[in-house]
Amino acid sequence: MVRVLTYLIGVLALGAGVAWLADRPGRVVMTWQGYEIQTSLMAMMLGLIVLTGILILIWTIYRWIVEGPRALSDYFRSRRQVRGYEALSRGMIAIGAGDPALAAAQARQARKLLAEEPLVGLLTAQSAQLSGDKTSARAAFESMLEDPQTAVNGLLLQAGVTEAGPVRVIGSPLAMSQAKVGIRHSPPRLGEHNAEILSELGLSQEAAE
Repeated sequence: MVRVLTYLIGVLALGAGVAWLADRPGRVVMTWQGYEIQTSLMAMMLGLIVLTGILILIWTIYRWIVEGPRALSDYFRSRRQVRGYEALSRGMIAIGAGDPALAAAQARQARKLLAEEPLVGLLTAQSAQLSGDKTSARAAFESMLEDPQTAVNGLLLQAGVTEAGPVRVIGSPLAMSQAKVGIRHSPPRLGEHNAEILSELGLSQEAAE
């Protein structure tokens, strides 16, 4: 609405200016290098307007030639990112719905479009987990642990320290305003809870050995 009003005001001002010049006729005389040019004031003003329009057109064409390829490249890159994040979103929804086939398909699509996005690795790992492919899931998680972008995006967490060193795990990609999403307990060490589990089963440590 504001643009329409601005356009109408500009047209009215231009019309008023033309009418004002038409009511006050005059002649313009220009002398240069022995040449003398005479014309009416109205013709001179129209000539200036046409010249200005030509200069603006030339400048626009020049900018399009110089900046057009970069703008076109930026457009296609942006469209690629949008399609990639759409595939990533659909894949996460498929994980929540328990559809391994759709999740794997969307993970492959997202990887083509967003090769350096850490969440693509998480989607790949979770889709492999959902389909029962433990080898691929492990490889995807290990790849995320080695990717520096995982830590930069806040997905790499430390879940404790063992004799072998700190335990690093992949965190949740979700961020909530009222609740902190993190790790409640460190992962158990090998054989740490054997006694409790055997006790619940009515067995002793000696009997299990």
